[in-house]
Order: sequence, then C-alpha cells, then structure tokens
Amino acid sequence: MKGSLLRDNIAMFIISHSPCLQSIVISGDNDSNYNPEVTDYTLESIAEHCTGLQSLSLSDCINITDTGLITISEHCPNLRSLKVNLTQSLSSLQESHQITDDSIISISTHCAGLQILYIGDCNKITDASFSSYIIDAISSAYIISYILYL
Repeated sequence: MKGSLLRDNIAMFIISHSPCLQSIVISGDNDSNYNPEVTDYTLESIAEHCTGLQSLSLSDCINITDTGLITISEHCPNLRSLKVNLTQSLSSLQESHQITDDSIISISTHCAGLQILYIGDCNKITDASFSSYIIDAISSAYIISYILYL
C-alpha cells in the first residue's frame, strides 16, 4: 500500500475486506518525505483480520509502537518475514517513536517460524534483545536471516 493519503481508516478498510492476505507492504517515499499515517490501529486490524499473514513489511511508518508489533506477533502465527524500517532522518525527527526490545522479545516468543527479521533505524532496540532472539531461533532449529541497522 503506497499513496499520498494512506491513513488508518483507509488501511483498516482494505484489510478488513481482505482476510486472506498473506503479504502486506506499507511503505513511504523518501524522495517526497511522505510517510504513511498509519498507527497501531492498522497493525491491530491486520492482526485481527489477517491471521494467515506470512510477510509484513513496514517502511517509514513512524507512528507505530511496540503495542502494534506485539499484537502482530501474538496473532499472526504464520509470519515468516517481518521487516520494519525507518529512514534515519525520520527516526531522528520522531521522538515519540517507540519500538523497543519488548517488540523483539515478543517476536522471539510468538513467531517461532519467522525466517527473516529486518529491523532498520529503530534506535531504541538494543543488541541484548537480538542476542536473545538468535539464541531462541537456534535452539528451535530454525534458519534465520536478520539485519539490524541502528
């Protein structure tokens, strides 16, 4: 979903009418400094309506928090790929942006089949949570790919 007017109400309408979605991409546009005006409400709608979701990619969604990502991790058991990326310029401007270790811990706990985890420019996540995630993934015998850019 990419567009100049993507907001919670539009995203939630599309998601609520598309329960079979397996892949969702919500992305901004660095060239025009556009970022989707979606929040945790959109992620909660995804978790409620798209329980078969396998891939979620969120780029430049600076209004999401741990609440939304934790809800996704708890209600989307088939998730195989999760990508969350903020551009450095956006993450430094958005002081209230709250994606922390709690999200990584919840993902580690609830998304046993996750194969790809990409977290970019989420500066409140520490190496400790990723170390825990890697240990959990290895002990579960899953092969993972992850990239962390802080």
